[in-house]
Amino acid sequence: QSLHINTFYEAIGLMISAEPDTARAGEYLQRLMSLPNLKWQEIMAMARQNPMSLREAEPARKLANILATNTSVCTSMKGAFQKQLGLIFNDVLAVYKTYSELC
Repeated sequence: QSLHINTFYEAIGLMISAEPDTARAGEYLQRLMSLPNLKWQEIMAMARQNPMSLREAEPARKLANILATNTSVCTSMKGAFQKQLGLIFNDVLAVYKTYSELC
């Protein structure tokens, strides 16, 4: 199912990248990523309170799905995705650091 969802997000990213008005494209990107960003923020808030919560299967699965969604949109939008990446970049680094320390 997540493959279908990510294919959908990639297709919408292609449509957004065709928008010649960059301000409007940024708004569309923000709308497209609002649900994944909300879920991301919820997991990050939980992790800030209890970093060990990232060891649980459900948050790890959700994070992987959200990152896959971001990858799908980034693949289709290329450089126009930079604004979205800027929103999650520091958190992504922190997540990777946390998981690398688990091993």
